[in-house]
Amino acid sequence: MNNMVNLKYFSCQNFEDDTGKLSGTLPSLENLVFLKDLYLDDNELTGSIPKNFLKHSASTDAPVTIGLMRNNITGTIPKELGQFQKLQLDIVENKIDSIPKELCKMNQWMAGTVEQFGCDAILCPKGSYNDVGRQDSKGLPCVKCPNGEE
Repeated sequence: MNNMVNLKYFSCQNFEDDTGKLSGTLPSLENLVFLKDLYLDDNELTGSIPKNFLKHSASTDAPVTIGLMRNNITGTIPKELGQFQKLQLDIVENKIDSIPKELCKMNQWMAGTVEQFGCDAILCPKGSYNDVGRQDSKGLPCVKCPNGEE
């Protein structure tokens, strides 16, 4: 897929059942210069987001969507994603440990909600939750889990 340099949109989501899901680590996709919309939700991707993920993107000032919801992605969201000014990063229901503070100041991320709610607009912190996994309105803040960190 990394050789498909003119690719602008890619979707491989699996909402139906537990068969046919993508598995393995998330590739860097660093050569996909024109990719603006990537949807890999509801798969079985593991490991962390590579530091060179979409490194050579020509869309750093344009709206970009990265959908990775409901996988098994771990680690820290790489600060290198800060190259994108208008990112929609759908990363809920994974095993992310932390978000670098500099990403929590990306005011145009998540349709502008990062400006209002900081890191919580990207992902509720470990040990907290809400119905959507991140704060997207004043009426739906992240709250502490009643029984621990899950």
